[in-house]
Amino acid sequence: MQIVHCSPYRDAEGEPRNDKKRQAAKELGANWLEQLKAEDAVIEVFSNHLDDDYHLICNADLLEDAPDADMLLFGPNGVWVFEFIHITGSFRAEGEDWLTLNNKSAQYEPTDPSPLASARDNANAIYDYLHSQNLPVPWVNPVLILTAEDVAFHNDGAAVAAIRTDEAYQFVTQEVRDLDTVMNEQDIERLYDALAPFLGDAVQAPSTEEEVGGKRTHFLGMTTVQWLVILVLAFMDICVLGGFAFIVISEG
Repeated sequence: MQIVHCSPYRDAEGEPRNDKKRQAAKELGANWLEQLKAEDAVIEVFSNHLDDDYHLICNADLLEDAPDADMLLFGPNGVWVFEFIHITGSFRAEGEDWLTLNNKSAQYEPTDPSPLASARDNANAIYDYLHSQNLPVPWVNPVLILTAEDVAFHNDGAAVAAIRTDEAYQFVTQEVRDLDTVMNEQDIERLYDALAPFLGDAVQAPSTEEEVGGKRTHFLGMTTVQWLVILVLAFMDICVLGGFAFIVISEG
């Protein structure tokens, strides 16, 4: 799986940036490192079970008028937008309503804005944008990921998929990898190119043609490595033929 990190609090390899500790604590809270570790756990599961046909874009402001997507996954089997929920407590999901247990009244009360509705709206915005680029994307599925170990969650017909971090393996193997193919390699490349302008200074996936130092390494349809292999084989053939000729001449 090819991963692009766009978070201002991570480097290109996804490691926390020491020079952004104060800003991260201010924006994300004192437990910002725990939040990043929870995201890393999910990324690792996805990476272990998806090949390089899949791309994972993390923490990108994908559209000007939409919130940032914690993760966007796309590949041959479709497109998914993930939002992480790091808070603790007791929650219930009904349709697009996110209800939080009030410990004083022992009643579930609506949360505004609902993360379910926000995730759905974000996915719809990305879907509309991709279709405006004439990309054959059949759907963009929103998914909530609850990361806290002590969270209590009851799903009473949520309009958006919601999973815990320990359910990431089941999700990626059953809800992603085993689906029918809906996009080919060219579609995926076009989808990435459509999203690339929103990735900022993040390291982007390599193009279909290998590049070194910004220059193409293809010549007559083959890469530099392929040409080197051919040259080595040709040199070996010359040596073998030369040695054979030397033996013939010597015996003559």
